[in-house]
Amino acid sequence: KAALLLEDAKKQTGNIEEFAKALRFNHLLWTIIQADLTEPDNQLPPEIKANVMSLSIFVDKHTTKALR
Repeated sequence: KAALLLEDAKKQTGNIEEFAKALRFNHLLWTIIQADLTEPDNQLPPEIKANVMSLSIFVDKHTTKALR
């Protein structure tokens, strides 16, 4: 759903509200992923956890920048 919202917003150039809505939804998804990664029962290998966390931090930074 996040990817579809972002793709739709991309097609609606100039529609800042839809773009912001898509970014916020995508950010929510990555926040949930971050929370899951920190759960003690998460069984992903440490290297994959670190890579996904790094990607989520990247998304955080760029989402904040785009929303400004």
